[in-house]
Amino acid sequence: MPFHPPGAFSDHSGAHIHIGNNRPPGCRPFKFFNMWVDHPEYDGLISDGWQIPVVSSPMFVLCRKLKSLKHPLKTLSKLHFNHISERVARAEVDLDHNQCLLHDSIDDISLMNKVNQMKLNLFNLKYAEKAFFSEKLKWNFLKDNDRGTSFFHALMSHRHQKSFILAIQCSNGELTTSIDEVSAEFVHFYQNLLGTSSTISPINEAVVHSGPCLDVNHSDFLLAPISNEAIKETLFSIGIDKAPGPDSYSSLFFKKSWDIVNADFYATVQDFFSSRQILKHINHSIVALVPKSANVNSANVFRPISCCNVIYKVISKILAGRLSHALQDIIGPAQNAFLGGQNMIDNINLAQELLRHYGRKRTSPRCLIKVDFRKAFNSVQWPFLRDLLHLLGFPQRFVHLVMLCVETSSFLVAINGNLYGFFPGKCGVWQGDPLSPYLFLVCIECNNPTFQAQNNSIFFFIYLTHMVPVISEPDPSHHQDTIHTINISFKSESYINT
Repeated sequence: MPFHPPGAFSDHSGAHIHIGNNRPPGCRPFKFFNMWVDHPEYDGLISDGWQIPVVSSPMFVLCRKLKSLKHPLKTLSKLHFNHISERVARAEVDLDHNQCLLHDSIDDISLMNKVNQMKLNLFNLKYAEKAFFSEKLKWNFLKDNDRGTSFFHALMSHRHQKSFILAIQCSNGELTTSIDEVSAEFVHFYQNLLGTSSTISPINEAVVHSGPCLDVNHSDFLLAPISNEAIKETLFSIGIDKAPGPDSYSSLFFKKSWDIVNADFYATVQDFFSSRQILKHINHSIVALVPKSANVNSANVFRPISCCNVIYKVISKILAGRLSHALQDIIGPAQNAFLGGQNMIDNINLAQELLRHYGRKRTSPRCLIKVDFRKAFNSVQWPFLRDLLHLLGFPQRFVHLVMLCVETSSFLVAINGNLYGFFPGKCGVWQGDPLSPYLFLVCIECNNPTFQAQNNSIFFFIYLTHMVPVISEPDPSHHQDTIHTINISFKSESYINT
């Protein structure tokens, strides 16, 4: 903090304070903006860039062509969309000036044509500005509205302040504001969480087989060929406002340029299912950090969301659709998350109904155990998941495709708009991957027969009939000291009532 001379008329010295780090900002990655697709030069630019000759596997060809488009798209953005709000302001001033001139020279045809062209240009700029803010803010509560630039800027400022990580508590307990130390702490934490595997105990096959397993009739459905129509339908089901992966292309890019890119896209997805291999570049993800509460200062209180590439999302959604169909006969009614036709609110009502009788004096002894899974998705061990899928009766080829998506993952961590670290995954499934919820559901379902075997109890489920709990009666042939257990499962926790 340097002090300046007080001067001739004061005895106070001015101070020059530097707040924050003088380190220049990191290299921000390329990002595709949806507003580009409406520019008149967009289609020609994509068509010309897609014609580059590439001889290799279909996956590499697609990735190479996507990479070659980044430079011309950056140039298009710099020439026509850079500082979009300032462009709109200048266009409004120019239009206002020329309309005043036209008011004094109403018979000037060339000036009239110029004003009309400036109106069209201003309309396109405002439309692009609105698309830019809507994509940055991901708002869907405004449909038809005025420009509202100050409102959007206020929302962006609030969003930035909410998600900006200013300081973090290191593993040694000290609080740091250094950009290097903050990024290193997050990379170290998630490398230990996702990039480190743990030893597991062998699965008790008898326990798994005591529960429901896959019907052999589902094998043909799981291994059925993938049609091009299914690939296109899956791609077009992905929302255009979803966060892109490391390649930075949103689903709108593929939808808008479908006539140009469809052949390579079809070949890439078909190559995955035929060769049973995947390019690691495709299964590369960005870990976005979402704070669970305000004023967080520790790496473990952020929710990691995996931002996957659109190509991988299509592959994963196809596998997830088939897996969800097969799980209908395996997952018990205690699991109300992720599967269609079931509501998590049902288990909430049942838990409240069970707790309502705990305050009574004349009732049998009972207790409620809440099992909360810390970093539930990220704690799944891959050998356990592979063995469990085999024991449940899933075909070996389908298990290989699923585990290929899981075991070839790699990650970067996004901190304040910059990317840090690079490490391969060693364990866990992650939020943001369409396949992960169903794999996690399979692992949680394994708890049901495990609880039954460990407690030697009568294990029964709670069924719903018009929102009325109907509990199966205990078998009178069992010993009177048997513990009766009810397991109510939620997304990342279970309630065990005994």
